[in-house]
Amino acid sequence: MSLIALLATGALSSAAHADCSAVSGISAGDTVTCDAVSVVDGPDATETRGIEDGSDQITINVLSGATLDTTLSGERTINLKDSVDSVVTNDGAILSGDEGIQGGDGLKVTNGGMIEAVEKAIDANGDGVEVTNALGARITSSANEGIETGDDAKILNFGTVEAFDDAIQVGEGAVIENYGIIRNTQTAADLVGTVEAQDAIDIDSGTVRNAAGAEITSGTNAAIDFDPGAGPSLIENGGLIAGTLAVTVDADDAADQQVVNSGTLKGSSGVALNLGMGDDAVTLAASSIVMGDILLGDDADLLIFDGTGFAGLSTSDLYAGGDGVDKVIFADFAETDIFDVVLSGLNVELSLMRGGDSLAVTLSGFEQVLFGTGSTQTTLSFDALAELAAIPLPAAGLLMLGGLGLLAGTRARRRRRSLCVTLP
Repeated sequence: MSLIALLATGALSSAAHADCSAVSGISAGDTVTCDAVSVVDGPDATETRGIEDGSDQITINVLSGATLDTTLSGERTINLKDSVDSVVTNDGAILSGDEGIQGGDGLKVTNGGMIEAVEKAIDANGDGVEVTNALGARITSSANEGIETGDDAKILNFGTVEAFDDAIQVGEGAVIENYGIIRNTQTAADLVGTVEAQDAIDIDSGTVRNAAGAEITSGTNAAIDFDPGAGPSLIENGGLIAGTLAVTVDADDAADQQVVNSGTLKGSSGVALNLGMGDDAVTLAASSIVMGDILLGDDADLLIFDGTGFAGLSTSDLYAGGDGVDKVIFADFAETDIFDVVLSGLNVELSLMRGGDSLAVTLSGFEQVLFGTGSTQTTLSFDALAELAAIPLPAAGLLMLGGLGLLAGTRARRRRRSLCVTLP
């Protein structure tokens, strides 16, 4: 019986075979297609030859059902060297005993399948790199980084990006949008010998947006770690950012960081945000859950509580302004909403209440405390707020003192005195 007849009758089963139209000698601008076809020669069930060429503007398409696997050889699977403006689209599987995809400036990777490597899954030795990871798709490294690029990277993740080292490492001006999972997979048991704790995202500067339901996590180090960067950075979080610190900034980084949070910031070390030097700003929406201190660091910093009902904040956490002229704004509370002030060493425990909503925080190192917004906004100095802890003053009387300068001579210390009164 012929081979075709055997296949037709089902006497022989077919296997997926990845057949790449070229693996080397690729001219600039050419397209290489790796597809799955039905064959019976088992040893060729996958394409085990690595694609290696440095020509510019190469397009490589790995179609659904195709598998490129260099696990046994330990070679890079798609090695485009310093190729410029090349494109890799994967809807199959790219498996590597070394690096999954290597490329240069302008590399664009769209992954709808699996990219799994021992070393870096995607290693772009260049700038302007774009990576899109689709819903259900995976980019993983078992020993190194998931994605590494130079400056001005754009990474859009709907699936999973995970690695033993940094899941994502990028330079200046990066834009990372996460709707899925970005995580470092290390555990405490892995930190032996010379193995160092790693982050989920290691970034110099740029923007990280973490959507509601999305996660950026590390079990051994920071979820997001800013190395010294030249430009300002923004984090917008509606999901979960969790690590030993949710966000930390290198001690030598003097750039500005802005954090806008409506989700969860969790630091298992007891510190959620450590923003270091720079004119940093943190805005917490009423839906925020914060587990750990927020340390704004040196220079002129700003902390904003946007809303009234902050049930997700722990009263044991500290909000510290650090050196410099720092401000805290309670955007939806008025000065007359002060319910209690307690002085505890250099810290002030402030309780506010408006209607059925309340907010209790411990503040340190803020020179100005502001209530409300716009033309109705009022300001207390931090010293004046601290002095309220020693005075049996009804909250409504604050505005009658004509500026709180009359409090300057009163510096007695006490543990607690309520300012709550029944107003006529």
